[in-house]
Amino acid sequence: MNSKPLTYDSMKTVIQYMEPNTRFLLSSRSPSIRLIEKLVPLKVDELVFGGHFIKVNQKFYDYGVYHVDIPKPRKIFSADRKRKREEECPEYEIQISFRQGNSESFVIERVEYTGDLKKAPYSLMKFMFANRRHVPQVNKLRNAPSFPMDFKIRFRSIILWGDLGNNLEKVEPIIDESSFPLEKFFIDNGRYVDMDHEIIKTSKILEFSPRRRGILWLIHDLSNQTVKLDVTSCDFFEDGGFIRLIKHWVETDKPLGTCFMFRFCAIGEESSIQILNYVSLRIDGAVAGDKCVDIPMNNDTVLKISYERSIRNVFLIKMNVVDLE
Repeated sequence: MNSKPLTYDSMKTVIQYMEPNTRFLLSSRSPSIRLIEKLVPLKVDELVFGGHFIKVNQKFYDYGVYHVDIPKPRKIFSADRKRKREEECPEYEIQISFRQGNSESFVIERVEYTGDLKKAPYSLMKFMFANRRHVPQVNKLRNAPSFPMDFKIRFRSIILWGDLGNNLEKVEPIIDESSFPLEKFFIDNGRYVDMDHEIIKTSKILEFSPRRRGILWLIHDLSNQTVKLDVTSCDFFEDGGFIRLIKHWVETDKPLGTCFMFRFCAIGEESSIQILNYVSLRIDGAVAGDKCVDIPMNNDTVLKISYERSIRNVFLIKMNVVDLE
């Protein structure tokens, strides 16, 4: 039986439901498919930038500089090392390889090395995400790119580690305006945190893991609907920061549904109970309940301070504005 080639519209439909990495592979091998593929909306679940790799969903694209004047190319150095013997560039090439998890990788492209390894990830990202009819969509971005890009991507959530100020400068230029407000923004171990930054203060969910004590003052004026913060149990008692935060919510009539969650480690419930007792003794009108303290607000709502065990020895103290029952 003779098979008929797919029509133009059928090809677009098939490509639309392909896994993104399969689309990239087909596009790299067929110019005609490449033209059609660029017209179809691209949706990626996860994009990760590493030291010398890019991860798209579950697939890795590794890049490095290799010596090519021997039978089996040998890797000389990676992206973040100081390069040597750049005057002998003809002896080297950039290799881009493809792998899934810990499986064996295979080379998908070789590029002449001219002394700038950052051209490799840029070229790869441009091939996958640039020059499309529709802005490509990525559900989750992990880490900022170490190289500049001149095209936009729509992100649903962003996770950044390390120096927040530096990473925001790198990631801001590639965020399409349609991304805002972000569904979720996660900061891990930020050494510098500007809580007034537009990306931070407009995100629907903000998660912050500063890994240091005495940080409640950072979140005093946040307007995010949901905030999740890693703290220590001592943070609730030091400098009166937690009490000031509660009073600020009452005075400013925080909107219904606003919820801040504080995660900390403890062996048992004793620390959580002490925190609730500490609040009930220092806030006028506070009413103690079962694992909670209710504080009336002026807009027919209640600020409920409660605790619960999350997993193992991790507890949550929750501040939640709820309806007045």
